[in-house]
Amino acid sequence: MNNPKDFIEKLKTYDKDNIKESLLKKLKKYTNDPRFEPTNVAKKSGAAKSMCMWARALDSYAAVMKIIKPKKEALAKAEGELKVAQDELRSKQSALQQVQDEIRTLQSNYQASQRILENLQKQKEDIELQLTNAEKLVGGLADEALRWKETVAVLEVDLVNLVGNILLGAGYISYVGPFTTGYRDSLLKKWMKFASSKRLPFAQDFAVDRVLGDPVVIREWNIHGLPADSLSIENGIICSQAKRWPLLIDPQSQGNKWLKNMEKENNLQAVKLSNPRFLPVVENGIRLGQPVLIENIGEQLDPALEPVLQKNVVKGQLRLGDTWVPYSNEFKLLITTKLPNPHYLPEICIKVALINFTVTPGGLEDQLLVDVVKYEQPELEQQKD
Repeated sequence: MNNPKDFIEKLKTYDKDNIKESLLKKLKKYTNDPRFEPTNVAKKSGAAKSMCMWARALDSYAAVMKIIKPKKEALAKAEGELKVAQDELRSKQSALQQVQDEIRTLQSNYQASQRILENLQKQKEDIELQLTNAEKLVGGLADEALRWKETVAVLEVDLVNLVGNILLGAGYISYVGPFTTGYRDSLLKKWMKFASSKRLPFAQDFAVDRVLGDPVVIREWNIHGLPADSLSIENGIICSQAKRWPLLIDPQSQGNKWLKNMEKENNLQAVKLSNPRFLPVVENGIRLGQPVLIENIGEQLDPALEPVLQKNVVKGQLRLGDTWVPYSNEFKLLITTKLPNPHYLPEICIKVALINFTVTPGGLEDQLLVDVVKYEQPELEQQKD
């Protein structure tokens, strides 16, 4: 104690965690003594008081350490076990991550294989479809070879009969439109007899739909509402190929319905002469190249339509009333009447292609026959399509 600093340093660094039990027993004799109290000792010496406090503190510390030390050891053991468990957990997590990576790789490979399988399946279906189509095409071409031979033979005959067939067809389009089937056949027979007398070659089985018609176009007409009987088909050919604008005698409105369906995509404008704005509608049709349908006319036509009927186009323009209107070549004028037996003056008949769409008993029979075939033998109708 002669060197206070060194002594105090020894007290501070005293190994309080490893005090021998025998020494603690000896210390206990003093700490248990009621006289060994800092207040009592302080009466004798301040330094002794400090020593007393330090000794009692070590005794208390040792008592506490007896409780804490096993817990510290248990804690150290538990921490050791935790570290082992954490190391094992990290090892397991690493192994799990590897497994998950392998699973993701396998899933990616599976999805890629699945896409390849789907592509192969689609290619298989496409190839099967192509194979089926190829078989149909080969079979169809085999049939076509026979048809081509027959067509060549027919064309060779038609080439010889070309002049007479065209002459009969032109006469048919120009003159037979107003008549019914019976009158048309009678007139055609007279023309054929005249052609024979003049030694003009023509087909003895002449039919206007075969000479001037296109089967695909005619079928499209039927789909758009044109009846499939021979009279209606002839009327369709006359309507489409006549140089003059058609005027349809159509009491049953079959022709009117067909024209509306055919020209619907071309923005058909339908108007009546009783409409005070019918002339501007016609003017817009001429200017924009839109078809115009004048419905339900009587036995007279508006004089303002005269230039349109005669197609008096001058330098790409047509005079309508007091106005010169740019004329579009896409313009069509279609006229229908519901009068069953109208009487048109010659000056009207020579300006339009008059076509009789009236349904006769014979025509009605043909239409009913077509409907019966559609109902009873739909495969024939499908083959025709």
